[in-house]
Amino acid sequence: RLRALWRSPVYSLYKDKVTIGYEGDRKYHLFTCANKKCHLGKHGLPSTVRRYLDSKDHSATGNLINHAKACRGADAVQSVMGGNNKKIKGMSHLNTLFTYEFKNAQGTRDGSIYAAFARIGSRVRSFSSRPHTSQETRANIVRWVTESNRPVKIVTDFGFETLMKTGRPSTSIPSPRQVFRDVHASFDLCKAKIAKLLQEYPGQLNFSTDAWTSPNHRAIVAWVVHLEHDGKPLSFLLDVKELPEVRVYISLLRCLLMCIPPVSYG
Repeated sequence: RLRALWRSPVYSLYKDKVTIGYEGDRKYHLFTCANKKCHLGKHGLPSTVRRYLDSKDHSATGNLINHAKACRGADAVQSVMGGNNKKIKGMSHLNTLFTYEFKNAQGTRDGSIYAAFARIGSRVRSFSSRPHTSQETRANIVRWVTESNRPVKIVTDFGFETLMKTGRPSTSIPSPRQVFRDVHASFDLCKAKIAKLLQEYPGQLNFSTDAWTSPNHRAIVAWVVHLEHDGKPLSFLLDVKELPEVRVYISLLRCLLMCIPPVSYG
């Protein structure tokens, strides 16, 4: 629960896993330095920093910053903390990760599925100074590769790894196989939610289809549903099928009959 309040970029210099310990009756958080070459710890192990939770400054980052300066150097820590970058004002350009926040007309955060499927141009972009956890990284990569039509192998690209790990060498990047599994798991969850949304939609649903021939001479057809929410049109891609025959009308009819029962969108 306290992790959600950790906004300082200095946390990116420590490992995501924070240990909870006790010294007598005093409870503390134990942060482990993420620098693999940290020479300040005992027996060649990375150094750890304690932060006791029974004091008034239990959220202070002074000890974390002091160790980081001794381990990495003041210049490195200064660059992570924002340095002279006046535009960012203390938010590190190294560990700032892009996130979406969906907001309605009143400017408040909207977590509805309608907001999630709103047009990209209507999204309000914001940045967070708190590094993503490994689970959040996996979720955001799934969203990125699906919304931007990127191959799952892009996570092994050297440039991508450089952007992700610069200033955060301990950042965990999932493998292409893991991203592939996460995409399928996310699809299964979203499919059930979209099915409920369409079944409970109070207005009329409009369906459209589009067919094309791929470079390997295979005919492909896509089924899309269109609806209106708050005066804005929304479109969901329901399914994509390969047509087994060249005869367009017969194949489209058969494909439609094949798509409706297993998809069960209502």
